[in-house]
Amino acid sequence: MQRIVEAVLERLLGTYIDGLSKEHLSVSLRKGTLELRSLRLKISALEELRLPILVKEGFLKSLNVQFKIMQLGTAPVKIFVISLCACLRCCALL
Repeated sequence: MQRIVEAVLERLLGTYIDGLSKEHLSVSLRKGTLELRSLRLKISALEELRLPILVKEGFLKSLNVQFKIMQLGTAPVKIFVISLCACLRCCALL
């Protein structure tokens, strides 16, 4: 089951997070919780948003997700970002 969760997270977050792996992941399907810890933002994380800023470096202490496993797809999923630090650089609009 953990490999499935890892694959889904890589597909959903791989554009933004560098080096997702099981060492960063804690999942409890019974409790309906998922936590990712000590993550690095990819330098290209914001490129698709076409903002006049670039990520030079970024770090995310924790990303917590709460869900009801029996109601996935119908009940809300709560996502909490804990301590996001990013060094940004201004650039010209593309």
